[in-house]
Amino acid sequence: MANRQFEAPTWDAVYSMLVELSKQVRKSGFSPDVIVGVSRGGWPPGRVMSELLENQNLANMKVGKTSSRRR
Repeated sequence: MANRQFEAPTWDAVYSMLVELSKQVRKSGFSPDVIVGVSRGGWPPGRVMSELLENQNLANMKVGKTSSRRR
């Protein structure tokens, strides 16, 4: 496997990015019908974005791995 590098932001950094994103969304005039929090790490940010945009229509989506091999 190749050596992969990634950045793991702190919760404070994630929250700051969500605040900035919510400001951009509001400024654009876009009002989402629903906010989707994707599993494997996206549920908490989805919930925060729901609060920041004052939109209680929050849905969850599960994402998982699939295998092409039959067992």
